[in-house]
Amino acid sequence: MRVQDVYVKASLLVAGKRLKKKKTSASTARLTAVWNEALTFTALPRQLVEASVRLELTLHHGNHGDAVGKVTVGRDNDVGAEELRHWTDMLDGRPAVARWHELRPVAMTSDTRHHHRQHQQQQQHKQHDDSH
Repeated sequence: MRVQDVYVKASLLVAGKRLKKKKTSASTARLTAVWNEALTFTALPRQLVEASVRLELTLHHGNHGDAVGKVTVGRDNDVGAEELRHWTDMLDGRPAVARWHELRPVAMTSDTRHHHRQHQQQQQHKQHDDSH
């Protein structure tokens, strides 16, 4: 992956614990990135009562990925009314329930800030070298 790649990481959570995870293909970072990919999870019907899916927009830096935004759809404590409604509609058996959801920002950890600074410095050095 290139430094500017972004992808979406999807996690199946049951009772707050991650059971499975998948990710989309990488796309070059831009404000209008769209993934038209199906990520399928298998769960037991009894697990769906406490299940949710968390989607995280992840920026890839070298060997490290940093989540920059997230949304959770399902039955989780940080789920909004629209995300819960979407989950309920899917459980009711409606075919192909697709909706847009607003990402919530993810707080940067000190490790994430460190990787971000390193990336900026590398870009500055590259631009300087390219101009000479």
